[in-house]
Amino acid sequence: MSIIIAISLLSFKIIDLTNSYKMAQSKVEKIDAKLDFISAKKSVKKPIEKPIREPIGKPIREPIGEPIGEPIGQPIEKPKEEQEKEYFGIDVSHWNGDIISEISENSEISFIICKATQGEKIIDYQFKRNWTLTKKRNKIRGAYHFYIYHNDPIKQANHFCNQVNDLQKTDISLILDIEELSLPKNNVNKTKLKTDVIKFLEQVEKRTGRIPILYTDYSFANEYLNDIKFIKYPLWLAEYTKKTPRIPFAWKKTGLMILQKSNDYSINSTKADYDVFFGKKEGLYK
Repeated sequence: MSIIIAISLLSFKIIDLTNSYKMAQSKVEKIDAKLDFISAKKSVKKPIEKPIREPIGKPIREPIGEPIGEPIGQPIEKPKEEQEKEYFGIDVSHWNGDIISEISENSEISFIICKATQGEKIIDYQFKRNWTLTKKRNKIRGAYHFYIYHNDPIKQANHFCNQVNDLQKTDISLILDIEELSLPKNNVNKTKLKTDVIKFLEQVEKRTGRIPILYTDYSFANEYLNDIKFIKYPLWLAEYTKKTPRIPFAWKKTGLMILQKSNDYSINSTKADYDVFFGKKEGLYK
């Protein structure tokens, strides 16, 4: 009986120990799970975030090639427009000798008008030299023809154009000079004169493709060229006065282009006619 009791007590003890072992093992497993969780958490590293910095100064790589257009916000400089003002010139023939060679490039003289021809056959023997030298002196050049009443207007115009056969865009349009010395002393047919002068001017325009200029004085224009047809042709007016020049009838609406102000302009004691143009310099040849 005592043996049975002892075995029973031993069995309960073993059961108790078994239960204690299971409880202890359960705790150990929980502890191991916690340790594994902590270990796994430590092994996951957060990415390192770099601070964002603003670029300092110029970019390392410069743009290739030239910048297109003007920088934004910077004003664009416009070319300075030429101002209207007085430009001075002279007109010459063989009577003035070699006056052009005495004019420097820095002279106040901006333009020179040279006599080229007269009538149907006459050529000013100094013309070619004056014409070439004017270009070398870097002056705007022009050429004129002295009209003769008794000569054919078309032949005169062709003779003129044949001699000035290298007219350039920067040269003054060809010029007709008509005045008292162009006429006979008597028996002047005014109607015929007007018709012939128009023929001459139209032929020069046809040959050169440019509208010619007409040179005369106030009294002559009002007596012989008092026709509105002449308004088409720019006026170079001889009017030796310190006052405001008088404008002939035909040019009342347009005014004059060039004023021949005096006939005693002196260059190293050599006299020449003195001319004035008011406007932009390019207006002399456009």
